[in-house]
This record gives sequence, structure tokens and C-alpha cells, in this order.
Amino acid sequence: MRITKWSVYQIIILLLLVVLAFLAERFNQGIAIQPSQNEQFTIISMVIIVTFTMTVIFFSSSFYYFQAKKSNTFLRHSLWNKMPLIIPVVFSVLIIVMLALYMMTSLQDQRWFMYVIIYFSLFAANLFVLSIVNKVNESSSLLLKIKYSGAATALFILVVLFVV
Repeated sequence: MRITKWSVYQIIILLLLVVLAFLAERFNQGIAIQPSQNEQFTIISMVIIVTFTMTVIFFSSSFYYFQAKKSNTFLRHSLWNKMPLIIPVVFSVLIIVMLALYMMTSLQDQRWFMYVIIYFSLFAANLFVLSIVNKVNESSSLLLKIKYSGAATALFILVVLFVV
């Protein structure tokens, strides 16, 4: 297996996600403020949450873009037609396992695992939307599909965060 420049870019994205988790942990006081305390702090914490979430979704989409550049079969295999059904099942099982590990072990004291769960959830949500976009819009280019899925995932997550 040969490491291409696209693989290097993917590694850089993973390192940037570690840096993002470190920064989020460093400034976690702004996120933890309750909405009833002060309206200004509430708005600031909402902006921090949105910025964090959109950055992770952007990195996720970039990761998939680099994978598309690296692999000729990305989104082209016949299994991708079934992915909108497979991804939620696999995601649900894995998130249950991760949460069980978190609750039943000493991982409760490890905040880094919370970031693993958040990243995994956002990456899986983006992959799920990408699989739907791929199935619905088969004739578009991969780049366009990845852009659509990133925007749709961001919109969906924003609605879930602030409306629900």
C-alpha cells in the first residue's frame, strides 16, 4: 500500500481534530454556561458550539473528499446503494457499545472519549447523508455529492441543536 498525498491530507485532518478537541477542552468553560445565567454568555456558548460542530463537519467532508481523490471505487461500489439502510444500523450498534463502555468503565473520567463519541457521531451522520445523496443523485460528480452532503449534514445538525 502506497501512501499518497491524499493520505497525508487525511492524516493532517485527524491531527487537526485532535487539536480541535484540545482547544474545545481548553475553552470548555464558555460551553458549559447555563442559558439562564446571562444572555450574552448564552449567545457566546452557542457560537462556540456551532463553530465546533461546523468545523468537525467540514473536516469530515474534507476527509471524504480526499478519500474520493485517493480511491477510484469510493461511492461507486454496488454496496453504496444499500448504505442508507446499513449505516444507521451499524451506527446504532456502535454508539450503544461506545456508550456502554463509557458508562461501565473508568472512561467516565476521561473527557477525551466524549470527543471520540462526538466525532464518530458527526462523521457517521455525514456519511449517512452522503450515502443518501449518492443514491438520489447518481449522475453528479463525487465532489458535488460531498459538498451537498456536508451542507445537508450541517443544516440537519443545526436544526437538531437549536430547534429540537
